[in-house]
Amino acid sequence: MREVRPLCYVTSAVFKSLAYLVLLLVVSACAPKFTPSPHYAGVAKHLDVGGDVMLYADVDGDFSATADYLDKIIERVHKNYPELKVDRINAKRLLGKLGVDQVLAMGLSSSRDGKAFRNKAFFEFGKNRRGLLLLTSSPAHAMEIVQQAPGDVDIAFESDLKVKSLMDLVEGIAEDVGGKDGQKLFDGLKEKLPGTSLSVKQIIGQLDTRVVGILRVDYQRAFVAPGNEKTTVPGFDALFSVDNLAAVFDAYHGLLQALPNAKCSTEGDLQWVEFDAPIPGAAWLKPVLVKNAKSGRVFVASSKAFVKEYLSEKNRDKPPLAQAKDYRRATADFLPQANALTYVSSALMPKITRFVKPLGKDDKDARATFDIMLQLLPEGGIPFAAQQVNLPDGLYYASFAQASHKTTLFSALAVGPALVASVAASAVTRLLAHASREPEPAPFDFGGDKAPDAASAVIADAPAVDDTSDPNSTERFRIPLGGPSRGATQPLVNIVEFSDFQCPFCARVNPTLTQLLEKYPDDVRIYFRHNPLPFHSDAALAAQAARAAQEQNKFWLMHDLLFAHQESLKRTDLEAYATSAGLDKARFNRALDRGTYSKAIQDDAALAAQFDAAGTPAFFINGRKLVGAHPLERFSAIIDEEIAKAKELMAAGTKRRDVYTKLMATASKPKPHKD
Repeated sequence: MREVRPLCYVTSAVFKSLAYLVLLLVVSACAPKFTPSPHYAGVAKHLDVGGDVMLYADVDGDFSATADYLDKIIERVHKNYPELKVDRINAKRLLGKLGVDQVLAMGLSSSRDGKAFRNKAFFEFGKNRRGLLLLTSSPAHAMEIVQQAPGDVDIAFESDLKVKSLMDLVEGIAEDVGGKDGQKLFDGLKEKLPGTSLSVKQIIGQLDTRVVGILRVDYQRAFVAPGNEKTTVPGFDALFSVDNLAAVFDAYHGLLQALPNAKCSTEGDLQWVEFDAPIPGAAWLKPVLVKNAKSGRVFVASSKAFVKEYLSEKNRDKPPLAQAKDYRRATADFLPQANALTYVSSALMPKITRFVKPLGKDDKDARATFDIMLQLLPEGGIPFAAQQVNLPDGLYYASFAQASHKTTLFSALAVGPALVASVAASAVTRLLAHASREPEPAPFDFGGDKAPDAASAVIADAPAVDDTSDPNSTERFRIPLGGPSRGATQPLVNIVEFSDFQCPFCARVNPTLTQLLEKYPDDVRIYFRHNPLPFHSDAALAAQAARAAQEQNKFWLMHDLLFAHQESLKRTDLEAYATSAGLDKARFNRALDRGTYSKAIQDDAALAAQFDAAGTPAFFINGRKLVGAHPLERFSAIIDEEIAKAKELMAAGTKRRDVYTKLMATASKPKPHKD
């Protein structure tokens, strides 16, 4: 049965509700009234209000108040401690010179977009811009790199640069604070540079300018650093340009012409200085210095071809940056015009991560430091872009990044000190170890054996290498046959392979070679020769292990084991593989202990050098050179041509077993061997 409440209960509830309502109205009337900031609307219109992060601060008058406070402190110090001879700096006047007192308000916002954030910031300025704020007074404009940079670049940036304006400001402040002594600080800038009629001050006078830079990283073209055979450098295309530097180019042009490795030429408005300083394994690197006589712009680039690719659409085989998927995603809400733009592709980040991760893996202290550093690196698949725009009412900044403004702030407050603490702990550990006369941990060496391994790890995840081999070349080299081999007993095509058991490309091409033998069972034979690269620390010993297995008729079994376990090629690992392959363990160990086959390995490597096969894998297909882990189709195209050539020779009377000898008779001879 439903309960019926008496009327008195209902009446009581109504009066209680009315009482609460009256109390709320009284409290609201007595509460203080907050006046909204007069600058909030002007800042908020540039931000994403209601996103994941929103910060706003009205700073109108705050800087002036701080300057007044500092002036009072300086005055009291001067009054109470005259012996300190504190300079009477007027903080408020200095602030006025810098123009910071014209910053009225600032705001930040971050809105999530998938795994990334769209960050914005705006600083509202007063109408009377001066000092530092004048550096942001030039109007925004279209960014050149958007249409000129190739779409596959990894880094691109363009920025207005106000070096002259900044120097004028610094000189003015120095003179205001220090008088004649302040002026003397800049006297050295007026001296002429050696060999020219220009001073640093004159050069700076041209540097209210624009800078552009682009970088395309290509780990397929990695090479050994000159002077440090244990360090691998990734291949790259790079370009950097500065407007208004024609006078500097002209001042040094005569000196450049006198250099023995410099070649000067002119093509239309462009004056070129090409430098011929070949680096082994990096034939693509031919630095150039270029001046556009019409615009006064000066370029420094890794090659002439890359400058032309940037300057002219007809020299570009890829769409411009504006059409790149990463760029369009990252800049979807950017303003069409800006004063600075930076872009980093999503492909670059994983390469950096894979390169950094192995560093210090054998050093506990270094590993702890790098573990923290890796937390600061963005994840793969997320590009980065940022723009700065000078607007009539202030300075606007936008970015597309993995971190929000909040995360960036917390990282600075938390991760930064943690990184410092990690380094400090490492230093303390080493000091304590030294003080207690314990063996000190091995120092971490960026140029040591681990750095090349890290570079190799990067290369291992890259696409198959496409070296400088000319696919249309029919040049034939007189390469001798030798080494362990497999395939047809009377082949029409002999392939000599120079390989390295620690090389990721060599491991990658193995399945392709197996496919070739299956495709051409009666026509192709493959010979294996060793070429352990100097920056692969375990490759030489692995080659000796394979040679020792060869003496026990187990080469190909050991060959497959070594490539299958490429990350584990230390002595203990090799002994385990010998056991797995059923080798005579004592005989195997004796060969490694004595270096029985080291001379044979060195002879193979010397032969590779005679034919300029510095990289691995390198193949000579009936003497025709092909470098890199290419797909089956590339090998097949050359093999089919060679089979056709062999059949022509046989039709003319050459016996099948003599085809290779006949081809070698007219082949290019190797370079003389140098000890």
